[in-house]
Amino acid sequence: MVRELNGVVAAQRAAGGFVVTSGTFTQQARDFAKNTTIGLVDGRALDRMLAQGERKECQGRNVAVDEPACPVCNAAMVKRQARRGKNKGMFFWGCRDYPSCRGTRALLSDKVT
Repeated sequence: MVRELNGVVAAQRAAGGFVVTSGTFTQQARDFAKNTTIGLVDGRALDRMLAQGERKECQGRNVAVDEPACPVCNAAMVKRQARRGKNKGMFFWGCRDYPSCRGTRALLSDKVT
């Protein structure tokens, strides 16, 4: 998975990427990631990040746990509530550049602060 993401990062000329797991990474994956711009977030680190709910550094890169990046344009996202459709009333992450960008992500909690 780390090698595959590294190929996508190179092909898209992206600055880097992250592989997140609820478990652990093999030593081979950790060794490979050291020489790339791929960050690894294992289950223990993910639990800590989610529990703290604030900006944290992840392998030398700032990651905003409370405001994910848009999967389409990489802009910051804001919490929104669906007004219609099958998800009416439910909360989700929406790109701050809506309507020019329609990127969305699922909200891990229905609690909005």
